[in-house]
Amino acid sequence: MFHAEADRAQFGGVFNSVATLSSVVKSPDTIIPVFGVHRDHFPEVMEALEKLDHVDPSAVFQSDEPTNMVHFMAGTGTVCSPTIMQPIPFAAMKKFVGANAILINMTSGSDITLETMDHIRLEARGSGAILFDFHNLTLGI
Repeated sequence: MFHAEADRAQFGGVFNSVATLSSVVKSPDTIIPVFGVHRDHFPEVMEALEKLDHVDPSAVFQSDEPTNMVHFMAGTGTVCSPTIMQPIPFAAMKKFVGANAILINMTSGSDITLETMDHIRLEARGSGAILFDFHNLTLGI
């Protein structure tokens, strides 16, 4: 995430959700985030995730695509996303659909396809809650 006034980068999006969840989760529960990160950012993201309690970052995967970036134009209310990764493939999350809960966080608004959500729904049927955070989808309304 970049702030136009200072051109500084910091973690945001799904990282903030994982960090928040890690502060309220109790053992033996574990958060397993599934998302892609460009190879250049991967070591830094993994290091930050490994410092969080109750987080298993083993499902975070490297990508050749640019990591999602968001530019905030201070004082204007304008938000621009110049780089958006392709949706996460179902294969990357299939082994986790039997979890007690699944949180789908639409940080970019295109993180997952309807087809993948349908696969999750069918595979996870009867195993736990599926939560859908769609607040970023409302930004364009």
